[in-house]
Amino acid sequence: MNDLQQASLILDGEVDRELILRARSAHQALRLRDQNLFDLFNLVENRIFFSPSQKAGGGSTSSAIGVLWMHPRHHWNQQDYIEFMIHEMTHTLLFLDERRYQHYRDYRLLSRKENFAVSAVLRKPRPLDKTIHSLMVAVEVLLYRHRIGSHVDAPGLHPNSNLMLESCKETIRSLERTPQLSLLVTDRVIELIQSSKEHLSHIEIPKHAVV
Repeated sequence: MNDLQQASLILDGEVDRELILRARSAHQALRLRDQNLFDLFNLVENRIFFSPSQKAGGGSTSSAIGVLWMHPRHHWNQQDYIEFMIHEMTHTLLFLDERRYQHYRDYRLLSRKENFAVSAVLRKPRPLDKTIHSLMVAVEVLLYRHRIGSHVDAPGLHPNSNLMLESCKETIRSLERTPQLSLLVTDRVIELIQSSKEHLSHIEIPKHAVV
């Protein structure tokens, strides 16, 4: 569902070459920080293109799995670039997972507002599929920050860690309150939600961290 008019975000034009060079540098930095994540990213993201937008820093779509669009913002630091890559890679992995296991029982029901749930990144009611994606993205970004101890970095792309952790928990509560959730999603989605809840329970953010 195109609830945020995602299809009209990409504009014709060129992106500042300096931003492209920063993206390449961040890509290599990911390899040094987490080789496994770097290898996974290269496996699932087959094509990357740069094009401007007034509203977004990039994205991916289920209609072109493996293609990543980027329009980095000038204020992004290297951490933001890496988190963007993790963010979009998570979307792509969910697209693939859905093709393999099926996630939703009736796509027509997803557009009904009574089936919306609060998303973990934007913190607003969104269609169920978008909310699931938001939760998984936020969890993966938090897990990455947790693994490399990067909670002290000032985020420019995603919310700070404390806020995002609470948002994830709020999203899970919202999903669990969704009427007849089991009639809307498959067992695979329930499994993903439970897995997210378990991962979140192991994330500890240092009290002294500047997040």
